[in-house]
Amino acid sequence: MGVPPVAIVVLVLIGFGAVGFQRGWLREITTLGVLLLGWLILAALGWDIVLATNKAYLALQFTLVGGFDAVDANALLRQLRAQPLINPRSPDLFLAFLYVLAAAGGYYAGQRLAPPRRTLSTQALGALGGAVNGYLITYVLVRYASPEARLSVSFNLTTGTIADTLGQYLSALLLAGIILAIALALLSAIRVRGASGRRGHEVGDRR
Repeated sequence: MGVPPVAIVVLVLIGFGAVGFQRGWLREITTLGVLLLGWLILAALGWDIVLATNKAYLALQFTLVGGFDAVDANALLRQLRAQPLINPRSPDLFLAFLYVLAAAGGYYAGQRLAPPRRTLSTQALGALGGAVNGYLITYVLVRYASPEARLSVSFNLTTGTIADTLGQYLSALLLAGIILAIALALLSAIRVRGASGRRGHEVGDRR
């Protein structure tokens, strides 16, 4: 009996939503910004990162095996190039690993830079932000993990079906997250101005 992809999506939303409820919306929005930035960097520069990593590994290997003192350095270079650290034809797992690091950095940044939750409303909004973060992380990792890492371990569910299902709603969820962040920022600004105005009136009355 196969598990529908929608069930996986629901479990992801519930799990990350619970984390967001504990952390609060400010931390989740901070994490979302890092996640989006990491995704854009991998999408734009992923191939360049793979090439740069392989070149650095090649240089290190060439130095460690004494390539500068080798009789035929060109032959040694050809041999080392045939064994790159990352297979250029299938770098998906490496890119997925980089995104895991970006996700960990995003949660650390949210924990360090943003204040903790204070009210039930910030926790509820944090749950929504956490669900969006979990959705994005799952989508990117599953997309990069295909075709090397498939999730069809004990049930009839392939990586492709999960990625396709997640991709159908990704843009809508990201748009909702961005709108939420803007709305919350505006509400915070209005509250700060209102508090400043009340303090000004109180000072004037005292005088």
